Amino acid sequence: MEDLRGTSCGLPPARQEDRLMENVQDPRQHINEEPRNDFNDVAVGFAGMFAFMVVVFAAAVIIKFLIS
Repeated sequence: MEDLRGTSCGLPPARQEDRLMENVQDPRQHINEEPRNDFNDVAVGFAGMFAFMVVVFAAAVIIKFLIS
């Protein structure tokens, strides 16, 4: 895909940072990214959301019990 910036399509000309990021596999251009374990992130997020929903469910059951 060619870069259309700076042409008549109305986009501003490409900056040097944009041209540097064309090669997303080059680790030298990603120095600010910390290595993460994606599976661990998903597992922690799933467990956290599950725990939150258990608390919401328990609160709803208690409130329903108190109302009736």
